[in-house]
Amino acid sequence: MTANPIGMLCVKEAGEAGVRMGEDQLHEPMQGMAPNRPANERARSRVQVTGTAQVRRANQQVLQGRIFDVTTVGISIYLDIPLPVNESCELQLSVFRDGRVHAVNVRSHCSYNLLIGGKGFRNGFQFHSVSAEASATLSLICA
Repeated sequence: MTANPIGMLCVKEAGEAGVRMGEDQLHEPMQGMAPNRPANERARSRVQVTGTAQVRRANQQVLQGRIFDVTTVGISIYLDIPLPVNESCELQLSVFRDGRVHAVNVRSHCSYNLLIGGKGFRNGFQFHSVSAEASATLSLICA
């Protein structure tokens, strides 16, 4: 058994079939992956909502966006531009859910951006330094 450069274990067996994974290794979780959870399943469920967002960048530029979905630890927002990954931002959110508008202010950083044809860029944000009030509101939205 050897470790490759990215830390995943593999078993090398020489033979006519070449190098292959040992059968006993097929059911072990890969490093960084939660056991008993498929790779495409998230730790927290995303809730699709409607709403608006103001994204205040580090250079004080304010962008207007539309909210796509939210969890208690992050959100995805449609913007006209892609933000650089890891850029810190302040988010002012107005989330429409269950007949009410929920206002949340939270610090975050951009974790990804995707070009979505005809809709602009879907930017994902991970929350950090979340106040108790914001956490309670996010939990209410995601319930």
